[in-house]
Amino acid sequence: MASRGLPNREPLLGASKAGIEGALRSIALEVADRGVTINSLALGLLENAATHADPEIVAATLARVPIGRFLEPREVGAAVAYLASEEAAFVTGQTHHLNGGAFQGR
Repeated sequence: MASRGLPNREPLLGASKAGIEGALRSIALEVADRGVTINSLALGLLENAATHADPEIVAATLARVPIGRFLEPREVGAAVAYLASEEAAFVTGQTHHLNGGAFQGR
C-alpha cells in the first residue's frame, strides 16, 4: 500500500507506510558511514491457514499474482537472512517487495 494506492482501502494506512519507507531511506543515509544498513520488506500475500478458507477467494486472489502462488514463510526468512548477511553489506535504504510480481516498483 505504501508504493501504490488501492481503491476503497484505508488511505491513512498507505500514507503511514509510505512515511515509514521515507524515514527508512533517510535513516539509511544518516548511518551508512558507520557500516549500518537499513532495509525493509514489503510482503505480498503470505501462505497461512486463512489462505485456503474459500477456494473461490483464493483463486481470485492468486489471479492478481503473476507467479500464481502465495508467499511462503521460508521465503521471508531467506530474505531476512540475506539482508542480515555480509553479502548484503552494500544494500541499504531499500524496500524489498516479496510479492510474486504483483507490484514491480516505481
